[in-house]
Amino acid sequence: MSAPQAAPEQPWRRLNPRMIVVRPMHDGITLVPVLFFYLVFGEGDRLKIILSCAAFVLLLAHGLAHWYLTTYRIDAEQVQLRTGLVSRKRLSVRTDRIRTVETTAKFGHRIFGLEAVRIGTGQQVKEHEDELKLDAITKTEAERLRLTLLDRGRKARAAPELGTESATDPTQPVPQRAEGTVLASIRWAWLRYAPLTLTGLTASAVIIGVFLRALNELQVDPASVGAVDWAVDTVRRNSIVVDVLLILAVLLVIVVVGGLIGYVVQFSNYRLTREPDKTIRVRRGLITTRSITVEEAKLRGISVREPALLRLGKGARTVLIATGMSKRDQTPLLVPPAPKRVAHDVTRDVLRTEQPPTDAKLLRHPPAALRRRLVRALAFAAVITGGLAIAAAAGGLPAWPWQLALVLVPICLWLGFDRYRSLGHALSGPYLVSRSGSAQRDTTALQRTGVIGWTVRQSFFQRRSGLVTLTATSAAGRGAYHVFDLDQGEATAFAEAATPGLLSPFLEPGASEDEPAELGSPA
Repeated sequence: MSAPQAAPEQPWRRLNPRMIVVRPMHDGITLVPVLFFYLVFGEGDRLKIILSCAAFVLLLAHGLAHWYLTTYRIDAEQVQLRTGLVSRKRLSVRTDRIRTVETTAKFGHRIFGLEAVRIGTGQQVKEHEDELKLDAITKTEAERLRLTLLDRGRKARAAPELGTESATDPTQPVPQRAEGTVLASIRWAWLRYAPLTLTGLTASAVIIGVFLRALNELQVDPASVGAVDWAVDTVRRNSIVVDVLLILAVLLVIVVVGGLIGYVVQFSNYRLTREPDKTIRVRRGLITTRSITVEEAKLRGISVREPALLRLGKGARTVLIATGMSKRDQTPLLVPPAPKRVAHDVTRDVLRTEQPPTDAKLLRHPPAALRRRLVRALAFAAVITGGLAIAAAAGGLPAWPWQLALVLVPICLWLGFDRYRSLGHALSGPYLVSRSGSAQRDTTALQRTGVIGWTVRQSFFQRRSGLVTLTATSAAGRGAYHVFDLDQGEATAFAEAATPGLLSPFLEPGASEDEPAELGSPA
């Protein structure tokens, strides 16, 4: 009986030729406003116009060179990519090492029916450094790669199929799969949380910065612009109180309008599904669409994040904790800003638990943790107020700044109490739950089997208070998850209860494994 013949070596393929136009569009988008200002307000400065046009020509040439010098191929064992103009690179990823497949379609991609596919193995590299990214291929081929490379249930049969021409032939139809189970999708009632994310303020600051930069390049005095001149004149004619109120009103409008626009652009078409091939898929975006797929077997937990403003509106956003994520995507977004109840429900559905571990009753931390936070908060207020008072006594400042700074005392006290109320920890079924933070409160449910080590840290002031910071080390997400200011005697017992046997050699003889269940009181 003759031995089976090896699959023929696959030819190297080039990216879709339409990316010759798409890449310069994306790389040169920042030059468009500058060129527009030169043409409209440049007063015939031919040199700057010629230089701007030359930059576009160079970008087009760069896109052509990138297309010609970038090739890839997929066989039964690995995905390979060759790229580079000055420095040639050859990257390869074994198919059994692939952890995530992310597809992204920017505006230029969508015009030409293309997508960029980024294949993740979990290797911790810097953004854009030696990542295997196919930019750009057709949407049909991108979907085919996503389905094939992450189909763990068909891994044994898919490997030989990858070696055939039809496995990556864009003329073949995409394999038909059953529809995934929808776990969450966008609801436009969630728009009420958009102004609470400060996205609008950030976006507006960027737009204003670009506008001022363009005026500077054109050597145009901002005061000569009609709208700016009118605003400055209005401010000069009004009293300080009216000016402050006007500025606050303008900022409020910017935050609300900008936040709404930013929310729509980022989270339109949001859809979270559990796919039949046992993966979790998140899709979102209006102008730039993004889809990331993660195997369920790689999930290690979920974190519910509540920034201060979002928490006031009883909202939250949710991020995923999984192994095999790149450094850029250690915590991919699972749920956009939405009601906190939705965040907890999605946690339950994704982790397949009866109750969401992120909503479990937590144990309080000792009173020493409260004293520690109050002392630090009051010390901050005392330093600010005292410094201003000393400056006033020396005659460098009037008295009203330090008197006004006294308002910091109740604010800092409230902040200290709030930071203490946010502390908590518990064991909820197979998950270790910890919570901390005030400006951003994070509640993290980490799979106990995903904990590979513990670190106990104790500062000088913690030693005096009998407190420690317990850190769970994991290969997932950001790698370290903290339980702040635990009682020194409770920390080791809690860690032993979370991961039985991991700390046994360090426990004193006769220590009870049941002790942590009785430690603390519900938070």
